[in-house]
Amino acid sequence: MRKMVEKIAVNISPGEISYHGGAVRPELFFSKPIELRAKDTCSLNPPKQATAPKRASIPSTPMLRCNYTRTGPQDFSNYIRTKYPSISAEKLGILLREQNARGIANIIEMRQAFQTNMFTLTDKLMACLAASCTCCKAFGRKSCILNGEGTTNCQPHPTTSTDQNQFSTPLVSKVGPCLPAPGHHEGAMSATSTASRKREGSISSSVHSGLAKKQCSRDEIDKQTQMAIAQDSSVMEIASTIASMYDDLTAILVTYYAEIRPSPECILFGSTTEGAPLQIDLPKCNFGRDPWVVGTVNAPPPENNLGAIRDWMAAASTLNLQRPWVVHPKPRFISVDGIDIQQQLVAHEKMSHEICTSIFRRLAQLDMSFSKDTPGMIWRKYIEPNFATTVLSNADPLTVHSIRASFQEGTASCNPASCRMWIIPAILPDGWVVYAFDMLRKRIVVYDPAVGPFGYSNRRVSIHEFVSNKLHAALFNCLYSFFSSGHCESTHWTRTFPIIMREQFHKDEAGLCATFFSRNYDGDKLQIPLTKETLVSHNNLMLYELMRMQGNQTKAASDSLEAIKGPFVIL
Repeated sequence: MRKMVEKIAVNISPGEISYHGGAVRPELFFSKPIELRAKDTCSLNPPKQATAPKRASIPSTPMLRCNYTRTGPQDFSNYIRTKYPSISAEKLGILLREQNARGIANIIEMRQAFQTNMFTLTDKLMACLAASCTCCKAFGRKSCILNGEGTTNCQPHPTTSTDQNQFSTPLVSKVGPCLPAPGHHEGAMSATSTASRKREGSISSSVHSGLAKKQCSRDEIDKQTQMAIAQDSSVMEIASTIASMYDDLTAILVTYYAEIRPSPECILFGSTTEGAPLQIDLPKCNFGRDPWVVGTVNAPPPENNLGAIRDWMAAASTLNLQRPWVVHPKPRFISVDGIDIQQQLVAHEKMSHEICTSIFRRLAQLDMSFSKDTPGMIWRKYIEPNFATTVLSNADPLTVHSIRASFQEGTASCNPASCRMWIIPAILPDGWVVYAFDMLRKRIVVYDPAVGPFGYSNRRVSIHEFVSNKLHAALFNCLYSFFSSGHCESTHWTRTFPIIMREQFHKDEAGLCATFFSRNYDGDKLQIPLTKETLVSHNNLMLYELMRMQGNQTKAASDSLEAIKGPFVIL
């Protein structure tokens, strides 16, 4: 040690220490290194050996996992909307959000595939060790202990635990698959059924005939496992979002009518009735013809007249609009103020649940009033939003009084068995959507104004599959319970996602676009193209028709319409 210290040369100016020829015996091990400090002034005396202090430790604070911020597609969407609002609703913003969601989905799939491959690799390694094991035989065992532990290898790999019993229908993985029958546990299909195995690409009994087929079977099973994991997490997220939204919506509607305090005999939103419904025997008949073939589409008033009504409504006094303008008792009580009509049909604010209910009730009246088809037959039936709200809030539609009345009342004059198109509007977190159930072709036509002309993303398709499955199961459950005959079969249904919009509309116009689709869809296409101009005309027409609603118990709308008319005798 002394020889090594004597060979140290100290650089005076910078104060650095260098070791030129100091050799350390290789057999020595120093757990505490020597630390020497250079002095400010040069010392001619050699440094004395001193006890080396402990190595200075630099404090290191690792970042905890909880400090990481987990972000997702919604956060990126909010970032675009807040920092770059000018492109948020444009095609550029939509493309950015779609690419971000697509990239995150790919990362999740890669992570799930890696985890599944780790399960498979572990099984293979344990089997390899067990095959070359000799110690277990030396201890008198018949086989390796790893073989005994591997008896559970046939069980599926651990996945995220989910409770599927809370859903009445499953989420289907492909666009346009056959829907499950409502009789299978409220629309849910068994995962071991032959049909589901064929749809998901399960392995047939001949898979054991060759090594290549065995490898293919493992890949298919791994692929199915990955799809199941992704679908479970997606279904849980979708169901949670929709359930939360409808909990808030039902609370708002119940509070709204509790403050109005209508007469006790009125049937309010959510009013239920006890006892099983009485089934009605429907006579067999063919489907009705669409109104464009029969010629029952009534021509709207001239655009100038409708524009005059809109202009008057825009300039109407608050005192006049504060009164209820629509009060209608059946099939359930609805009450809408003039201010709500002005804000949503003139100022183009987001359409509320009750305004949409009023419009669809009026559209149903128009179909019944102007029908020229064979007596007792009708081509389409409008189901008010009350039905979808009840189903998606996980309530039983069979016990809701207004739903019973909407299905069973008027069957003597109009046979539901002749109805081909059943139009069901529903409100989702992104706006209003229409599900058209085509009884002739056994398909569900999904119309979502939020997708615009760009098409449906994978997440949007998953949302509509979840919602349409629930509505499909609930609709046929009502048909089977309310009628003893005359209904279409519920099996082998498919769904389609047509892109029929030519322009991108504001999200607040989704409700108006939904009513446009419901009125102008003929089963194959829109009779009138949906453009900015045609939507404005439809908006003015719906304002006019609301003021002419049959059975309205208040005179505010009709009196205002008479005052507006003036020279417009055609109204």
